[in-house]
Amino acid sequence: MSSTLPFFIPLSSWTEGRLRALLSAKTKADFDTAFDDFLAPHAHVTLNGETVSRAHYAAQLWNDVHTNARSVSVSFNGVVEVPKSAAGAAIPTGDVGVFYAATIQRENTHVRPPILATDLLRASLQLVVDFPAGQPKDHDNRRVISLAQLSAEQVVRPRD
Repeated sequence: MSSTLPFFIPLSSWTEGRLRALLSAKTKADFDTAFDDFLAPHAHVTLNGETVSRAHYAAQLWNDVHTNARSVSVSFNGVVEVPKSAAGAAIPTGDVGVFYAATIQRENTHVRPPILATDLLRASLQLVVDFPAGQPKDHDNRRVISLAQLSAEQVVRPRD
């Protein structure tokens, strides 16, 4: 009886899928699950040139994207991958560069009555994606072990 390994999607598709789940999460519980599926527990994180903890990065991302958000849409404007695993390896790992823009419809509660605003979060990420040693290979346990992000947010337009 032969066993076959599951198909593991390419790094670029894995990255886009994990980021989309993270940025489009509807609840904090969904965000936390998506975050844990994306970033390894002991990942090295650099945000806008400053080394931050994994917990700080999670809190910052949640606040930037989900605070008072009515809707979030994500577009990927470029993904580059440099595989580190051998060609044809069952589990693709390596470096990924990705640029995305998240358009956030947000309720501004700092004014009365509250108004809707559109925020645009642009980010460029450099990631190292790895498969932890000793993990079973029947499930996609790849995680980001190093993340460097440059990002900026701007209010596009307030609406009445």
